[in-house]
Amino acid sequence: MHVGDLVPLTDIGGKFWTAIAYVSIHDALDRGIFGAIVSGRWDGASGSAQEAECTTSSQSVNFGHLNEIREGGWCSVWIEGIPKKISSVTFTVQNVSHSDLLYVQGDNHDPDGDSIIASDGTSITVTR
Repeated sequence: MHVGDLVPLTDIGGKFWTAIAYVSIHDALDRGIFGAIVSGRWDGASGSAQEAECTTSSQSVNFGHLNEIREGGWCSVWIEGIPKKISSVTFTVQNVSHSDLLYVQGDNHDPDGDSIIASDGTSITVTR
């Protein structure tokens, strides 16, 4: 299994903003994997890096800003309270675990280019 897509989102309000990264985990045939635990870290916000984790589900995700619905195998991680003086943060996938499958980081990809800053499938920069 591998990261098959990363999608950045932001939520801006008041003095602070929130960065969100949606992560899709695929099998060797690029089908969504449910129950995969994604572990990673956020860098670039105030202070030290922050760890984050999520578990992929079978539910589809509606990306309204992309005008599309994507099939299951997704989960999301976020970091809140980012001061507006910080214009971007980066989420990096450090590991993916599953009870039946092995993580092959070398197979990570992000083919659709839905980020302003290109993603290699392992990390994505979220801009305010």
